[in-house]
Amino acid sequence: MVELFHSFRQKFILYLLIVPPVVFLILRLSPVWDWLVWDTIWYGQLIYFYLTAFISFMALVGGVFVNAALIKTNRPRTMFTSLAFVTLAMFSLLASITTPSTLYTGIGSEPMRWAARTALFLSATYFALAMVRWDVKWQMRLVNGRFLFWSISLALFILMGWTFFFRQELFNQISSYDPLLQYLIATAATIMFLFAGQRSWKIYTEDNNPFEKALAVTLLLLAEAQISQTLGTWGHLSWFLHSLIILLALSAALFAFLRAFNSLRDLQPARYFALLGSISIVGLALISGELVRLLVSGANRRFVVGLTLTQSTVSFVIMYIIVLSLDRLIKERTEALKREQKLRNELTRLIVHDLKNPLMVMTQGSNLLSRGRLGELTPEQKKLSDRIQQAGEKTLHLIDDILAVEKMESEAVHLQRVPVDLWQVLRETVASLQVLAQSNQQTLTLRLSSRLPIIEADESLLRRVMDNIIANALKFTPENGRIAVTALSDSSHLVIEVADSGPGVPPTYREHIFEKFSQVHTTERRGVGLGLTFCKMVIEAHHGTIVVEDSELGGALFKITLPMHTDPLFVEEPDTTDSRKKIRIRPSLYTTLMNHL
Repeated sequence: MVELFHSFRQKFILYLLIVPPVVFLILRLSPVWDWLVWDTIWYGQLIYFYLTAFISFMALVGGVFVNAALIKTNRPRTMFTSLAFVTLAMFSLLASITTPSTLYTGIGSEPMRWAARTALFLSATYFALAMVRWDVKWQMRLVNGRFLFWSISLALFILMGWTFFFRQELFNQISSYDPLLQYLIATAATIMFLFAGQRSWKIYTEDNNPFEKALAVTLLLLAEAQISQTLGTWGHLSWFLHSLIILLALSAALFAFLRAFNSLRDLQPARYFALLGSISIVGLALISGELVRLLVSGANRRFVVGLTLTQSTVSFVIMYIIVLSLDRLIKERTEALKREQKLRNELTRLIVHDLKNPLMVMTQGSNLLSRGRLGELTPEQKKLSDRIQQAGEKTLHLIDDILAVEKMESEAVHLQRVPVDLWQVLRETVASLQVLAQSNQQTLTLRLSSRLPIIEADESLLRRVMDNIIANALKFTPENGRIAVTALSDSSHLVIEVADSGPGVPPTYREHIFEKFSQVHTTERRGVGLGLTFCKMVIEAHHGTIVVEDSELGGALFKITLPMHTDPLFVEEPDTTDSRKKIRIRPSLYTTLMNHL
């Protein structure tokens, strides 16, 4: 299932990148399909107006939340990436406002087209600057001078906006003076988008950060949008296509932000609501505003759209305050539960440690009695002594499981990653359990299709997992039963299966069998419910999965899937600078706002 999902996701990304240029080529090579929609269809300009307005808001949301996704990277990277999204938002908003025959009359198409070109060019510039590897000195200069970059972007926005409404003939003069200027700007923007996308993809392959992968896809789509905007026939579908591609690019980025929030240790409902709620509310406001204008004859679009957006903004602010209050309440309750759980865990460890020492004395004493070191025993006495020893060893094993699970839950156990030969680990584990299988008249086999590849993992923890899973299969398999251990690998995953001919696990219990202290409430298969919990925690710490299914032998099949390249759950960038070269950043209102969100 994991492999199918991974393959589907890869194909989806491939289609996402291939379909837009294919559609563009079809439209350009088949003029009969490349319809003129700007002047011939009355709602063509209206669609572009609302589409670019929605794109502007999506880009603004991306600029605000990019700090959460890149919080563990260097500051210039975060600053320039946020600037790229916000700049795309500002100039897309100008393109929307200056769309002819929508909000204002008497405005030609050249101001709108130059706003769209400037939006892509400036965002490409900032994305490229974000991907440059700056040294420590330049990082300090850029971050401390971030106010200058924001001021330049805002000044360009104000200047271009003023020119649109008061000197729009300048854009007509520029276009007629040098028609090649737009192609030079588009070429530079495309090269910068491709450069930034290539660097982001390289970071993804090195760090396996899903956000970097999504950002690379976003940048490649923006490069395709730039090509469509420049080479498409003005006013036709091939030119309109660039706005749809930008919408796809921003959707990919915002989806990555949601995944980044989901990977955070502390769930923050306020961020989810701010991201999804604001986009949904603005989109519905734009649609409802236009519907109201159509239903009310003579209504002014500027008034209706402005009113609906204002009402939606007020509603969003009120709802956000409510969600933020709920978020704080959830955090307070969560912290209280964590403190209570910590006290319970400490009490559990104390009790367990106090029980372990007398139990060891009991098992060692019963062992001496069973061996006759303290005198000969009658058969009944030896049988009772053996039972006492077995019960003590079982209880000690339970105590070890409790301690192991508690350490994993408190993150006190850190994976010691070393090259592990699972082929050798499985052979040694099966060999050590052959005596137990033979004593129960069971058949334990190991089938390996080929030599398994070496993986980076914690060998001691994986050995214990395999010992627990195979011993569990032996425990619940009747005499003369069969247990089969198989392992195989492909280019991305390694799969280990342990099948038995026992009673199996009913489907209703398969989702709960790995929970702490859970039991399968059947007379055939019962357990304490800690060994499998420990196994699941270890496998998931290696970014793997463990599931139970039906076995071809008639019993249960425990299937473990491990990635070939495992990474820690929380990766932090190593600090390559010494304490004397740390960057000191002066706080700003923008930084405070993003940290609050």
